Amino acid sequence: MNINIFRIVLVLIYIAIMILVFQKYQHDENIKDITVFNMLICAVVMALIDKYGAAYLRETALKKLAFTAGMVFDTDAKLLPRLEDGDLEFFYRGHSRKYSNLLTSSDAGGAAVYTFDYLYKTGVTDRRHNSHYHTLALFEFPQAIFPRFILSPKSLRDSPGEMPDFQDIWIDGYPAFSKEYTLCAPDMASALTFFTPEVIKYFEQNPRWCVQAAYQRIMVFKDTHSIYAEVSTGKYQNWMNEVRNLINVITMKQG
Repeated sequence: MNINIFRIVLVLIYIAIMILVFQKYQHDENIKDITVFNMLICAVVMALIDKYGAAYLRETALKKLAFTAGMVFDTDAKLLPRLEDGDLEFFYRGHSRKYSNLLTSSDAGGAAVYTFDYLYKTGVTDRRHNSHYHTLALFEFPQAIFPRFILSPKSLRDSPGEMPDFQDIWIDGYPAFSKEYTLCAPDMASALTFFTPEVIKYFEQNPRWCVQAAYQRIMVFKDTHSIYAEVSTGKYQNWMNEVRNLINVITMKQG
């Protein structure tokens, strides 16, 4: 079940309750006050059900996926390596960062694989802020050294912050790639050795991927919230397969 469908069901239940309340008290002289009071109570209850019910559905689905796929599930992501002290820019954006629903496994190439939900906020105060939700995949290759770079689709809402030592890179001869993506890195020569024609072609044919790399780590996610909101184990597994295919393509070309 998609969480959006779950929320539609909640709205329909809310409307049904309001109709029943109106039918019961339609001849009462205080119908207006009664209706408003019941609307407020129902709204609060539905909001709580939405918040905790949706989270429960997702957690339950991912536990099932971890069990069937032989992965380790960690609700609070305590097994996740500390990321905010590293070199991946994405993990020190904003504030009030939260990691959850971690799945850990290993890659055939010896990499440690972490997929998890990530929330961070931007804005001055807790009351006036924007929340950014993503489902990420992080790969750690103990024996590899990747150049530092940030690749993001130009449609991405929460674009990279100011990176003083990074510069935008334009790759001649690939207008489709340059139209879809923004690439920046502190060392243009190193980044260009990573983005071989095969890798560029892959990203041209597979738009909306966000990739950041630094030394032993590569982090990827897609410019969409659908995976974060998804509680279908089949769709989540498909997303993981897409991620592994992307990693296989871009890392194979480096060896």
